Amino acid sequence: MLTSQLQQCRLGVDVIDDEHFRLLEELHDLIDLVRSGEPYEEAVNNLKQHLRTHFEREDELMTRMRYPYIAAHLRDHNNLLDLVDKFSSQVRIGTSLAYSTMVVENIFADHITNFDSQYVDFMKRKYTPHDV
Repeated sequence: MLTSQLQQCRLGVDVIDDEHFRLLEELHDLIDLVRSGEPYEEAVNNLKQHLRTHFEREDELMTRMRYPYIAAHLRDHNNLLDLVDKFSSQVRIGTSLAYSTMVVENIFADHITNFDSQYVDFMKRKYTPHDV
């Protein structure tokens, strides 16, 4: 599923795509840890930190280019961070791992294909790739 997700989430800006791919791989590594029964709390914390760093870069980029829909985009970033927390707590209380995984993967991919694609399209119309 990761390979098809990566292709589905490709936006055509290498620096952004590379970060998204690393985050998706990290998410899948976390899910693998949970499935194997190994401790996963450190992986959750690392993923959240990497998401925050990625979101800060996106925020800076959107601010710099005066992206008109930044407020909604940033709200969705907060929702994604909350979702990672919920995933962790859902697993802890015994919610189906398959269900929790599906929700997180789909919402994460949905953010890239719906929110990130909009600001990337805006950026491509306004800037050349070396401006990113």
